[in-house]
Amino acid sequence: MLFGQASSVVGLQAVIGLVVFSQFSFTPEQAALNALWAPCGAVVQIVLVPLTWPLQRFPVERAASSTAYRRLADHLRSLVADPSALFETGALDELRSALMETQPWSDQAAAAAYQAMADEAERIRLQAAAVARTRARLTGTASFDTPTSTQSWAHDAARSLDAAIEASANVLSEVAGALHYARSVAVTPDDRERFRATVEHLRALGHSADRQNRVTPAQAVDDLTALAGQLRSVAQLTAVAAGDQPPRPRPPPCPRTPLTPPLEASRGSSRDLPPSPARGGICWPTPIEMT
Repeated sequence: MLFGQASSVVGLQAVIGLVVFSQFSFTPEQAALNALWAPCGAVVQIVLVPLTWPLQRFPVERAASSTAYRRLADHLRSLVADPSALFETGALDELRSALMETQPWSDQAAAAAYQAMADEAERIRLQAAAVARTRARLTGTASFDTPTSTQSWAHDAARSLDAAIEASANVLSEVAGALHYARSVAVTPDDRERFRATVEHLRALGHSADRQNRVTPAQAVDDLTALAGQLRSVAQLTAVAAGDQPPRPRPPPCPRTPLTPPLEASRGSSRDLPPSPARGGICWPTPIEMT
Protein backbone atom coordinates (compact mmCIF):
# COMPACT_ATOMS: atom_id res chain seq x y z
CA MET A 1 0.00 0.00 0.00
CA LEU A 2 3.03 2.25 -0.30
CA PHE A 3 1.85 3.81 -3.58
CA GLY A 4 -1.88 3.66 -2.97
CA GLN A 5 -4.70 1.21 -3.62
CA ALA A 6 -4.66 1.54 -7.42
CA SER A 7 -0.95 0.70 -7.65
CA SER A 8 -1.45 -2.31 -5.38
CA VAL A 9 -4.19 -3.68 -7.64
CA VAL A 10 -1.99 -3.29 -10.75
CA GLY A 11 0.94 -5.03 -9.05
CA LEU A 12 -1.27 -7.88 -7.80
CA GLN A 13 -2.73 -8.49 -11.27
CA ALA A 14 0.74 -8.50 -12.81
CA VAL A 15 1.98 -11.11 -10.36
CA ILE A 16 -1.11 -13.27 -10.90
CA GLY A 17 -0.58 -13.13 -14.66
CA LEU A 18 3.06 -14.09 -14.26
CA VAL A 19 2.21 -17.06 -12.03
CA VAL A 20 -0.55 -18.35 -14.33
CA PHE A 21 1.19 -18.02 -17.67
CA SER A 22 4.54 -19.31 -16.40
CA GLN A 23 2.97 -22.79 -16.30
CA PHE A 24 2.68 -22.94 -20.10
CA SER A 25 5.36 -23.53 -22.70
CA PHE A 26 5.05 -21.60 -25.96
CA THR A 27 7.12 -21.30 -29.05
CA PRO A 28 8.29 -17.76 -29.90
CA GLU A 29 5.52 -17.46 -32.51
CA GLN A 30 2.82 -18.58 -30.07
CA ALA A 31 4.13 -16.28 -27.34
CA ALA A 32 4.12 -13.31 -29.74
CA LEU A 33 0.56 -14.11 -30.86
CA ASN A 34 -0.69 -14.42 -27.28
CA ALA A 35 1.05 -11.19 -26.36
CA LEU A 36 -0.68 -9.46 -29.27
CA TRP A 37 -4.09 -10.46 -27.94
CA ALA A 38 -3.54 -8.44 -24.74
CA PRO A 39 -3.34 -4.96 -26.40
CA CYS A 40 -6.16 -5.96 -28.77
CA GLY A 41 -8.40 -6.68 -25.78
CA ALA A 42 -7.38 -3.39 -24.19
CA VAL A 43 -8.30 -1.50 -27.37
CA VAL A 44 -11.72 -3.19 -27.48
CA GLN A 45 -12.32 -2.28 -23.84
CA ILE A 46 -11.30 1.34 -24.42
CA VAL A 47 -13.74 1.54 -27.33
CA LEU A 48 -16.63 -0.04 -25.42
CA VAL A 49 -16.35 2.10 -22.28
CA PRO A 50 -17.01 5.50 -23.97
CA LEU A 51 -19.98 4.03 -25.86
CA THR A 52 -21.94 3.91 -22.59
CA TRP A 53 -21.19 7.51 -21.63
CA PRO A 54 -24.03 9.10 -23.67
CA LEU A 55 -26.47 6.77 -21.86
CA GLN A 56 -25.28 7.88 -18.41
CA ARG A 57 -25.88 11.37 -17.00
CA PHE A 58 -23.14 11.74 -14.39
CA PRO A 59 -24.12 8.90 -12.01
CA VAL A 60 -21.14 9.48 -9.70
CA GLU A 61 -21.59 13.25 -9.64
CA ARG A 62 -25.34 12.95 -9.04
CA ALA A 63 -24.85 10.56 -6.13
CA ALA A 64 -22.18 12.73 -4.51
CA SER A 65 -24.19 15.94 -5.00
CA SER A 66 -27.36 14.35 -3.65
CA THR A 67 -25.54 13.14 -0.54
CA ALA A 68 -23.94 16.55 0.06
CA TYR A 69 -27.23 18.45 -0.20
CA ARG A 70 -29.09 15.91 1.93
CA ARG A 71 -26.53 16.35 4.70
CA LEU A 72 -26.70 20.10 4.24
CA ALA A 73 -30.49 19.94 4.75
CA ASP A 74 -30.00 17.87 7.91
CA HIS A 75 -27.49 20.45 9.12
CA LEU A 76 -29.95 23.30 8.67
CA ARG A 77 -32.58 21.39 10.63
CA SER A 78 -30.09 20.84 13.45
CA LEU A 79 -29.51 24.61 13.67
CA VAL A 80 -33.06 25.05 14.96
CA ALA A 81 -32.25 23.01 18.06
CA ASP A 82 -28.57 23.96 18.33
CA PRO A 83 -27.44 27.15 16.53
CA SER A 84 -23.81 26.26 17.31
CA ALA A 85 -23.98 22.90 15.49
CA LEU A 86 -21.11 22.33 13.05
CA PHE A 87 -21.42 20.89 9.56
CA GLU A 88 -19.32 17.84 8.71
CA THR A 89 -17.54 18.84 5.51
CA GLY A 90 -16.77 15.25 4.50
CA ALA A 91 -19.70 15.18 2.04
CA LEU A 92 -18.49 18.36 0.33
CA ASP A 93 -14.97 16.93 0.13
CA GLU A 94 -16.31 13.77 -1.49
CA LEU A 95 -18.30 15.87 -3.95
CA ARG A 96 -15.25 17.86 -5.00
CA SER A 97 -13.25 14.65 -5.36
CA ALA A 98 -15.94 13.20 -7.63
CA LEU A 99 -15.94 16.36 -9.77
CA MET A 100 -12.19 16.19 -10.36
CA GLU A 101 -12.62 13.43 -12.96
CA THR A 102 -15.75 14.06 -15.00
CA GLN A 103 -16.57 12.31 -18.26
CA PRO A 104 -14.41 13.96 -20.96
CA TRP A 105 -17.04 13.94 -23.72
CA SER A 106 -20.08 14.62 -21.59
CA ASP A 107 -22.49 17.54 -21.58
CA GLN A 108 -20.28 20.50 -20.69
CA ALA A 109 -23.25 22.56 -19.45
CA ALA A 110 -24.23 19.81 -17.00
CA ALA A 111 -20.61 19.37 -15.89
CA ALA A 112 -20.35 23.12 -15.22
CA ALA A 113 -23.66 22.97 -13.32
CA TYR A 114 -22.31 20.30 -10.96
CA GLN A 115 -19.19 22.38 -10.35
CA ALA A 116 -21.33 25.43 -9.61
CA MET A 117 -23.55 23.42 -7.26
CA ALA A 118 -20.51 22.40 -5.23
CA ASP A 119 -19.63 26.09 -4.86
CA GLU A 120 -23.23 26.97 -3.94
CA ALA A 121 -23.28 24.24 -1.29
CA GLU A 122 -20.30 25.88 0.40
CA ARG A 123 -21.97 29.31 0.21
CA ILE A 124 -25.19 27.94 1.68
CA ARG A 125 -23.22 26.38 4.54
CA LEU A 126 -21.60 29.72 5.34
CA GLN A 127 -24.88 31.62 4.97
CA ALA A 128 -26.63 29.16 7.29
CA ALA A 129 -23.91 29.82 9.86
CA ALA A 130 -24.60 33.55 9.54
CA VAL A 131 -28.33 32.94 10.08
CA ALA A 132 -27.52 30.81 13.14
CA ARG A 133 -25.37 33.62 14.58
CA THR A 134 -28.20 36.09 14.07
CA ARG A 135 -30.59 33.71 15.83
CA ALA A 136 -28.13 33.37 18.72
CA ARG A 137 -28.04 37.17 19.06
CA LEU A 138 -31.83 37.24 19.14
CA THR A 139 -31.88 34.57 21.83
CA GLY A 140 -29.28 36.51 23.80
CA THR A 141 -31.43 39.59 23.57
CA ALA A 142 -34.20 37.74 25.40
CA SER A 143 -32.20 37.39 28.62
CA PHE A 144 -33.78 37.39 32.05
CA ASP A 145 -32.60 40.89 32.90
CA THR A 146 -34.39 42.47 29.91
CA PRO A 147 -37.97 43.74 29.92
CA THR A 148 -40.73 41.26 29.25
CA SER A 149 -41.75 43.04 26.03
CA THR A 150 -38.21 42.72 24.67
CA GLN A 151 -38.10 39.02 25.58
CA SER A 152 -41.37 38.41 23.77
CA TRP A 153 -40.18 40.34 20.72
CA ALA A 154 -36.88 38.43 20.56
CA HIS A 155 -38.52 35.03 20.97
CA ASP A 156 -40.98 35.92 18.21
CA ALA A 157 -38.14 36.84 15.87
CA ALA A 158 -36.24 33.64 16.74
CA ARG A 159 -39.31 31.52 15.95
CA SER A 160 -39.63 33.29 12.60
CA LEU A 161 -36.01 32.49 11.81
CA ASP A 162 -36.61 28.86 12.76
CA ALA A 163 -39.50 28.69 10.29
CA ALA A 164 -37.32 30.11 7.51
CA ILE A 165 -34.51 27.67 8.31
CA GLU A 166 -36.95 24.75 8.25
CA ALA A 167 -38.35 25.89 4.88
CA SER A 168 -34.82 26.17 3.49
CA ALA A 169 -34.01 22.68 4.75
CA ASN A 170 -37.10 21.34 2.95
CA VAL A 171 -35.92 22.96 -0.29
CA LEU A 172 -32.46 21.41 0.10
CA SER A 173 -34.04 18.00 0.71
CA GLU A 174 -36.01 18.44 -2.50
CA VAL A 175 -32.79 19.40 -4.30
CA ALA A 176 -31.14 16.20 -3.01
CA GLY A 177 -34.05 14.12 -4.30
CA ALA A 178 -34.02 15.90 -7.66
CA LEU A 179 -30.30 15.27 -8.04
CA HIS A 180 -30.72 11.60 -7.17
CA TYR A 181 -33.43 11.06 -9.80
CA ALA A 182 -32.03 13.54 -12.37
CA ARG A 183 -35.07 15.82 -12.45
CA SER A 184 -35.94 19.43 -11.75
CA VAL A 185 -36.71 20.85 -8.32
CA ALA A 186 -40.34 21.31 -7.34
CA VAL A 187 -40.68 23.51 -4.25
CA THR A 188 -44.02 23.32 -2.48
CA PRO A 189 -46.05 26.55 -2.25
CA ASP A 190 -46.19 26.11 1.53
CA ASP A 191 -42.41 26.34 1.91
CA ARG A 192 -42.23 29.28 -0.47
CA GLU A 193 -44.98 31.18 1.33
CA ARG A 194 -43.59 30.35 4.77
CA PHE A 195 -40.20 31.75 3.81
CA ARG A 196 -41.72 34.89 2.33
CA ALA A 197 -43.99 35.44 5.32
CA THR A 198 -41.04 35.00 7.67
CA VAL A 199 -39.04 37.72 5.95
CA GLU A 200 -41.98 40.11 5.96
CA HIS A 201 -42.61 39.37 9.63
CA LEU A 202 -38.98 40.06 10.53
CA ARG A 203 -39.08 43.28 8.56
CA ALA A 204 -42.20 44.33 10.48
CA LEU A 205 -40.50 43.49 13.78
CA GLY A 206 -37.58 45.66 12.76
CA HIS A 207 -39.91 48.59 12.18
CA SER A 208 -41.64 48.13 15.54
CA ALA A 209 -38.50 47.49 17.61
CA ASP A 210 -36.70 50.19 19.53
CA ARG A 211 -33.65 51.83 18.03
CA GLN A 212 -31.18 49.65 19.93
CA ASN A 213 -32.68 46.33 18.77
CA ARG A 214 -33.47 47.35 15.21
CA VAL A 215 -30.24 46.16 13.61
CA THR A 216 -30.65 42.44 14.40
CA PRO A 217 -33.94 41.94 12.46
CA ALA A 218 -32.49 43.93 9.57
CA GLN A 219 -29.46 41.64 9.54
CA ALA A 220 -31.77 38.61 9.65
CA VAL A 221 -33.67 39.91 6.61
CA ASP A 222 -30.41 40.41 4.72
CA ASP A 223 -29.19 36.92 5.63
CA LEU A 224 -32.43 35.24 4.59
CA THR A 225 -32.54 37.21 1.33
CA ALA A 226 -29.04 36.03 0.47
CA LEU A 227 -30.03 32.46 1.38
CA ALA A 228 -33.09 32.66 -0.87
CA GLY A 229 -30.93 33.79 -3.79
CA GLN A 230 -28.61 30.82 -3.26
CA LEU A 231 -31.55 28.42 -3.15
CA ARG A 232 -32.85 29.92 -6.38
CA SER A 233 -29.46 29.38 -8.05
CA VAL A 234 -29.31 25.78 -6.84
CA ALA A 235 -32.79 25.07 -8.22
CA GLN A 236 -31.82 26.42 -11.64
CA LEU A 237 -28.52 24.51 -11.65
CA THR A 238 -30.32 21.28 -10.75
CA ALA A 239 -32.51 21.67 -13.84
CA VAL A 240 -29.45 22.28 -16.02
CA ALA A 241 -27.71 19.21 -14.55
CA ALA A 242 -30.81 17.11 -15.30
CA GLY A 243 -30.87 18.39 -18.90
CA ASP A 244 -34.31 19.98 -18.47
CA GLN A 245 -33.31 23.50 -19.49
CA PRO A 246 -30.28 25.32 -20.91
CA PRO A 247 -28.19 27.54 -18.64
CA ARG A 248 -29.42 31.12 -18.46
CA PRO A 249 -28.23 34.29 -16.79
CA ARG A 250 -29.27 35.14 -13.27
CA PRO A 251 -32.58 37.03 -13.07
CA PRO A 252 -32.48 40.76 -12.33
CA PRO A 253 -32.75 41.83 -8.69
CA CYS A 254 -36.09 42.58 -7.15
CA PRO A 255 -37.36 46.15 -7.46
CA ARG A 256 -36.25 48.18 -4.50
CA THR A 257 -38.83 49.13 -1.92
CA PRO A 258 -37.39 51.97 0.20
CA LEU A 259 -37.11 51.26 3.88
CA THR A 260 -38.62 53.60 6.40
CA PRO A 261 -36.33 56.46 7.53
CA PRO A 262 -35.86 55.20 11.13
CA LEU A 263 -34.73 51.75 10.00
CA GLU A 264 -32.60 53.22 7.22
CA ALA A 265 -30.88 55.55 9.65
CA SER A 266 -30.25 52.78 12.15
CA ARG A 267 -28.16 50.95 9.59
CA GLY A 268 -25.54 53.66 9.38
CA SER A 269 -24.07 54.18 5.93
CA SER A 270 -26.29 51.61 4.23
CA ARG A 271 -28.08 54.42 2.39
CA ASP A 272 -24.89 55.02 0.45
CA LEU A 273 -24.79 51.46 -0.89
CA PRO A 274 -26.14 50.65 -4.37
CA PRO A 275 -29.65 49.15 -4.53
CA SER A 276 -29.66 45.40 -3.92
CA PRO A 277 -32.30 42.69 -3.39
CA ALA A 278 -31.24 42.41 0.25
CA ARG A 279 -32.24 46.03 0.86
CA GLY A 280 -35.40 46.06 -1.17
CA GLY A 281 -37.20 42.81 -0.62
CA ILE A 282 -37.08 39.05 -0.77
CA CYS A 283 -36.48 37.42 -4.17
CA TRP A 284 -37.94 33.96 -3.65
CA PRO A 285 -37.94 31.51 -6.62
CA THR A 286 -41.07 31.72 -8.73
CA PRO A 287 -42.88 28.57 -9.91
CA ILE A 288 -41.42 29.06 -13.40
CA GLU A 289 -37.86 29.13 -12.03
CA MET A 290 -38.38 26.13 -9.81
CA THR A 291 -39.82 23.75 -12.42
